[in-house]
Amino acid sequence: MDRIAMVLLTGGNSTRMGTSKAELVLDGQTFAERIAEELAACGPLYLSVSADTPHVPLHEIYPCIRDEADHVGPMGGISAVFHQIDADACFFCACDMPFMARAYVSHLCGIWDSVSPESYDALLVKGAGGRIYPTAGIYHRRILKDLDLKIQEENYRLRDLLASHRVFYVEENSLGELKKSLINVNTIKDYESLRDH
Repeated sequence: MDRIAMVLLTGGNSTRMGTSKAELVLDGQTFAERIAEELAACGPLYLSVSADTPHVPLHEIYPCIRDEADHVGPMGGISAVFHQIDADACFFCACDMPFMARAYVSHLCGIWDSVSPESYDALLVKGAGGRIYPTAGIYHRRILKDLDLKIQEENYRLRDLLASHRVFYVEENSLGELKKSLINVNTIKDYESLRDH
């Protein structure tokens, strides 16, 4: 698992939330601090940031990689990471998943190793109704050329990128309690409901 780098995506605009989701607080820690702690237990951790990302103490602990293309969503962060580090594969996690757990990350990394990383370009979780969790999974740098092309074409939909690549999908229902890691917070209402989890 050491050859898989960990990346926390913190460069989003948080338009629906109206404030930085990375800095939302749960049980005395920001979302970013909680997630970083879990990811760092699984491999070398990098923070993906944008020009608009506020500087926080976490940036003094882990190396930051600045988006090369601003305001293009997670694709900008993924592209910048693969351009600036030499890892073959990275586990990417959005900063709006405060329950992300190291057990979830380790589970996916174990599956990635078992299915032969050379056979797939990504490993993601697919839920009921075909929902895909594109920012809680593993990508191989083989996607980089096509990803950069999509950015140049101003097509920032990860689903379109994935359609032309070999993706191994893990069924959400197979995760048991690990499914909690996939809870994401997009709105104030979502944030207020966290106490129910």
